Amino acid sequence: MKAGIKKLGLDEEVFAVGPKYGEEKSRLFLQADIFCFPTYYPPEAFPLVLLEAMQFGKPVVSTYEGAIPEIVDEGVTGFLVPPKDFHALSEKLEILIADSELRERMGKAGRMKFFEKYTVDIFERNLLKVFEEVADGIR
Repeated sequence: MKAGIKKLGLDEEVFAVGPKYGEEKSRLFLQADIFCFPTYYPPEAFPLVLLEAMQFGKPVVSTYEGAIPEIVDEGVTGFLVPPKDFHALSEKLEILIADSELRERMGKAGRMKFFEKYTVDIFERNLLKVFEEVADGIR
């Protein structure tokens, strides 16, 4: 992948960084304009990295795999493309690269969705609600 990026002369603008953690990951999210996660792994359940990108206000470009369509709202918080459809992927990236207002709007929408649905507090409340419903059903 890195060789292809360099061959296209994009090595100053496009970065495939692999797994990152802690402050290094936060720094990369802060530097990024767009987050692209072109997975084609069928059991991709619920990739938390997409939530992290949304928390940082980044528009997301990803694929229709697993629960990704439940995380990324097509055309609102980012774009979704079919797995391995590199033409569609590049088209959506080009749209975001060319339109800074769209990037900002999608990033803000993703950040808002993150804080409305995916914080630890919300997770704990939802889990407690499930336990309460199960307990009510047992009684």
